[in-house]
Amino acid sequence: MGALISELLPGCNAESVEPGLPINVASNFYGYLRAGDVKNALTLFSPEFQNSVSSWPNVLGSIQSKFGSVVTADLQNTTLASNGHAPCYLLVYKVKRESLESHEKLFVCRSDDKSKWALDGQQLNRDDTGTDLVGGKIPKIFGVSSN
Repeated sequence: MGALISELLPGCNAESVEPGLPINVASNFYGYLRAGDVKNALTLFSPEFQNSVSSWPNVLGSIQSKFGSVVTADLQNTTLASNGHAPCYLLVYKVKRESLESHEKLFVCRSDDKSKWALDGQQLNRDDTGTDLVGGKIPKIFGVSSN
């Protein structure tokens, strides 16, 4: 069942937001990386992300070439969030590449016109060193998760 978004203002409508579409975006993202297709994986990032994080294509390409393709990406947690103007989900994955294991957060948000969902941020935390790589927006979540 989807989470409910409601503003604490009189007259605002509540909206149910299902996690299925954001999870599909993440599945496609990791599917492209599993196939070694960084170029198509990058198309799943929002225009705002692409305009503000110009180095991310090089970061993803370096990770792919140094540690290999994604072998598995297992969803660990989903949390409803917002980017200030649209509903989003923060998705946490346990990711295994050929020679690196990590925990990754994907911040997936709906476009303002409600037509599609896209990645607004990615955080990769290496299990071996604890090093964080962050591109775009990753919210700090306080409270209860939906999983």
